[in-house]
Amino acid sequence: MDITKFINEINIADKMDDETLATIGKECLSDFNDDLNARSEKDRRLEEAEKLAKQTIERKSFPFDGASNVKYPLITKAVIEFNARVSPLICNNGEVVKIKTFGGEDELVEENGQYPIDENTGILKTQQDVKNDRAKKVKDLMNWLITDKTDWEDEKDRLTLVYSLSGFAATKNYFDYNTNLPRSELVLPLSLYWEKGKIFNKATRKSQVIHTSHNQIVENMRMGVFSKVDSILEDKEKDDYELIEMHTLLDLDEDGYKEPYIVVFDRESGEVLRIVERFGEIKYNKNGEIACINPKEYFVYYEFMPCLDGSIYPLGLCDLLLFINESINTNVNQLIDAGSLANMQGGFISGNIRIKGGLQGFAPNEWKFVENAGLDIANNIVPLPTKEPSQTLFNLLGLLIDSGKEVAMLSDILNGDVAQELRPTSVLALIEQGLSGFKAILKRLHRSLKEELCLYYDMIRAHFDEIYQTYGNCVLLRDVTKEDFMDDYGVIPVSDEYYATSIEKAKRSEFYLGLASSGNPFVNVEEATKRALQTLGIENYADLIVKPEPQQPDPLILAQLQLIQEQAKRLNVQNQIDFIKTNIDKMKADSEVANKTLDTQSMTVKRDAEAIAAMANAEAKEAGVNNPDYIRQAKDMAIFTNNQAKEQINDSRNNPEGLGKLQTIGDGGNPLPVSGEEPQSL
Repeated sequence: MDITKFINEINIADKMDDETLATIGKECLSDFNDDLNARSEKDRRLEEAEKLAKQTIERKSFPFDGASNVKYPLITKAVIEFNARVSPLICNNGEVVKIKTFGGEDELVEENGQYPIDENTGILKTQQDVKNDRAKKVKDLMNWLITDKTDWEDEKDRLTLVYSLSGFAATKNYFDYNTNLPRSELVLPLSLYWEKGKIFNKATRKSQVIHTSHNQIVENMRMGVFSKVDSILEDKEKDDYELIEMHTLLDLDEDGYKEPYIVVFDRESGEVLRIVERFGEIKYNKNGEIACINPKEYFVYYEFMPCLDGSIYPLGLCDLLLFINESINTNVNQLIDAGSLANMQGGFISGNIRIKGGLQGFAPNEWKFVENAGLDIANNIVPLPTKEPSQTLFNLLGLLIDSGKEVAMLSDILNGDVAQELRPTSVLALIEQGLSGFKAILKRLHRSLKEELCLYYDMIRAHFDEIYQTYGNCVLLRDVTKEDFMDDYGVIPVSDEYYATSIEKAKRSEFYLGLASSGNPFVNVEEATKRALQTLGIENYADLIVKPEPQQPDPLILAQLQLIQEQAKRLNVQNQIDFIKTNIDKMKADSEVANKTLDTQSMTVKRDAEAIAAMANAEAKEAGVNNPDYIRQAKDMAIFTNNQAKEQINDSRNNPEGLGKLQTIGDGGNPLPVSGEEPQSL
């Protein structure tokens, strides 16, 4: 089976037989139950902590019916405080993301042989300036899509409340084709389970419990997203279905290697409704076989605090404060019950006194008549022994509350309760100490936000055409192209893990303003002022900044620049002239050498011809034979050879490139054979 044909399929389950689907559903349901049972203790603590955090009202029957059941809001306050500190950092002045450029080059930008000048700085523009301009356009577009077009900020507000209580949560990030926008969906802790015995990021099996309605299931079946399974819809009265979306590994092609898929099945029956691939990068071996498939990850995991014993389930405020909060509740309720018993006494009444039965109520200035035999009433009514609320329990209550605040990082100084006699430096030191544990938590949050925003960046780049078709009228999209989304960027959240309080923000802002007014030539005054106002969280801070007039370039620098450019042009022309002269001189030298060579060869041919004639005459004389035919034949041969040599010389002079092809006429003073025959003996 070729599994690559599954790519971009809406539902693979429609192409599989019922027996295979039943096996897959049974195995997935069994794996989910194993993961669920492995986390039973953690879920129990979380459910108890949720009751405390939500201040759930419950009637209590011990030690007596209607006894006090106060829930001290320690966990509630800790969760609210964490949310109040973190939420302003995640979205600061309407921005959630920053773009950092990599590979800063100082190379000048050249356009049509000119070096443009930056309008803002008044100096020559570099490649880094161009890259920063692209990064700003991408940053503005991402912030607009995230904050104005999606509910990303609302989801993160819920996230900080939920995951601080439970210790973990996740977001599921995907591209929504209904709105043509990337989407981040919060996955609640009691709806998120993963492979037992492994931490979340190393688990190969991750499941989400999805509550859906009858109507939504029917819609997905008719749209082809779900397979048509009639058995699930048999109960017409049922309108709350629990579906499991499991991101797992399956070996559908039965080649011994499991590929990443998403399986959606009914929790009650195990019926499979959908299977879809989640293939990322596919790697092949030398034989063309699939060697590895990197799965696409849709979940981003948020961890409050790793478990102290190194186990897989992290710690949240429900784990850190549950038992302290329950002890505080017990202490408070005992004090209240003791006061209630002390204020509403009961006891025994002697039979010697006749009092009308039932409850007796008293109004101010009211006396009731009793029948007795002259006995003292006080001796016939014995109240139950009770005590006032214990001072020891009250002191213990204060100790427990202080301990809980320390664990929850709820020190008084962070809440604004500062003693007047403390010096500012001491206050800052106490704040730094009180936030030591909080900053570590904030750093983990910052890391997860970065991972999620990188997914958003990849989704916007991959689906830029769909986004442009829907929101192309936006001014931000007019200046941005798909090519602006490159790999030389670093996507980071605006949240800063190094400060979290208004005092620290004020100090940081003060530092930026000091830089702006320092007169340091290496400091950008406008940027320092922007960061100072942005750190303080001032809305529309850009409206407060008056942009300086563009710095006019120094006329002397411009004149020098123009002179350099003119000199460069002249130097370029002169170089071309010198190059042409050099080639001409070389051609002349080669021509002279060729002419000398041709003249030498011509003289050689001529001498060969003369030698042949001389030899013929000499031989005739020596032989004493005066044969006119013999002499004429020898002369004709010499004339023919000489004319042939002249023709080759003329052709070579007219075609200098053919100098290398000039045939040698003589070899050792002897003529070459004609028509391949041996020369006749003279």
